[in-house]
Amino acid sequence: MSLWRLRVHVEDRPGQLARLSEAVAAAEGNILGMSVQVDADGVVDEILVSTPHGQEELVDAVRAAPDDWSAVAVSAGLGELVDEPTRALLLAARVRSAPATLPDVLAELLHADEASWTQPDEVSVSAAGAAKEADRTVLVVPVGHLRAVRLRRLGLPFTFTEAARADALVRSILPPTTSSLSERQLKLNRSTNLVVRQVDVTDLAEVQELHQRCAADGRTLPGFAALERLSPRLLEVLCDRSRGTSLAVWSADESVLIGLAHLMYTSDSGIGEVAVMMEERWRRLGVATRLVQLALEIARSWGLAEVRMTVAADDRETQRAAARMGGTVTELPDLALEVRFPVTGTADTPSVTDLRQMV
Repeated sequence: MSLWRLRVHVEDRPGQLARLSEAVAAAEGNILGMSVQVDADGVVDEILVSTPHGQEELVDAVRAAPDDWSAVAVSAGLGELVDEPTRALLLAARVRSAPATLPDVLAELLHADEASWTQPDEVSVSAAGAAKEADRTVLVVPVGHLRAVRLRRLGLPFTFTEAARADALVRSILPPTTSSLSERQLKLNRSTNLVVRQVDVTDLAEVQELHQRCAADGRTLPGFAALERLSPRLLEVLCDRSRGTSLAVWSADESVLIGLAHLMYTSDSGIGEVAVMMEERWRRLGVATRLVQLALEIARSWGLAEVRMTVAADDRETQRAAARMGGTVTELPDLALEVRFPVTGTADTPSVTDLRQMV
């Protein structure tokens, strides 16, 4: 019997996993482990398969399914059958006791063929989500601002999910972020300082007023724009930390609510969603972009691999800003677009770094 690590790009809809299992069974394969990941092309099912047949027979059986899947398989070892969370925790403990072994530990975590120290400015799959297919076999994992680890894996491109795993392991050994009240300020220019903090129940009246003031093209989530008034239940959700977090931007004296970004979990593994409500004049000053950047940093601290945002098809300004931040845009029904942001590799928001007080 041979053991293979099989990756299949599937459509994110009901019934796909059952049909994939049938295709593997057609090659007399036995599924021993599975994870759902995210990459630049969408959802990826990764399966450890034991089969009496070779690589080509397994891949051909999957590609022969009527669902038009793309598939790739590489040889796997018995050591890869160890419980993944347990293995990751043991690797984190090892690198904490011997930080110089970080490249080797990351290579073991992601089954990479090569690992070495490099500079953090090298482009990789984590950088902006727009790397060419040939480049996705290289992953550069920043270690602070001055160093990075370069990983290379032949035959099996890295996913956004794997980039998030590597980033989480590195963050577990870095010193904690220092915190101070001044780090919660958002500085636009020499004369304009704004305050960013989480929304709580005392802010709900101001959130409702903000919604009334915003122009329709200032609400990137169609659900906000479609409502004349936010319901009490929706307002509760904005404050429910089990569902996500809402970041509010206030004037320096916290008397006027300028904008809001709601980062939430979704039912898709490793994927979050962000919605922004912002007064138009502040959005044109780049405040919405800075708020989304902060939301991406928080998503990174949650271990998410990707964050998605829905925008109107005619909102060219937001689309251009999203592209500058490394987002990719796809069309949705009903004159809407979906922006997909890879979370790892996003730059720290320079003037808002106190994330630990916000999550």
